Amino acid sequence: MELKLIQNSILLDAGKQKVWDILTKDEYTKQWYAAFSEGSYAEPLDDWKEGSKVYFKDTKGCGMVATVVVNKPCDTLSLRHEAELKDGQEQPSNEETEKWQGALESYFIKEKDGKTELYAECQMLESYLEFMLPSWEKAMVIIKELAEAK
Repeated sequence: MELKLIQNSILLDAGKQKVWDILTKDEYTKQWYAAFSEGSYAEPLDDWKEGSKVYFKDTKGCGMVATVVVNKPCDTLSLRHEAELKDGQEQPSNEETEKWQGALESYFIKEKDGKTELYAECQMLESYLEFMLPSWEKAMVIIKELAEAK
């Protein structure tokens, strides 16, 4: 099955470090992850280091496991989606997960005219687009609010 690519970008009146913190620090991620699932959070096993796993969980411990592929602070964060989580436990591969395993989710931070541009892209199955497109739009609005809050 072919993966589709969602792309979003937003210009933020904030520094690159603030944007990076919003992408990686729990106090911020919980706020913008709510656009996808209220109460969801990330549990990085080794502080977002390349090669380490990150568990993305909802309030029931269900979600997804990803591996950090690129971590260049204040520049690039890229994750490869690997497995499904149920009740906090990583699940073995099955026919359904094999359709999206290896999908990338990436964030790129660039300075642009004294501001910071955040560009995000995520590969996913076409069947997820109807839910994910508006969720991503909402997430980007929350990221902007967090970045520009005084």
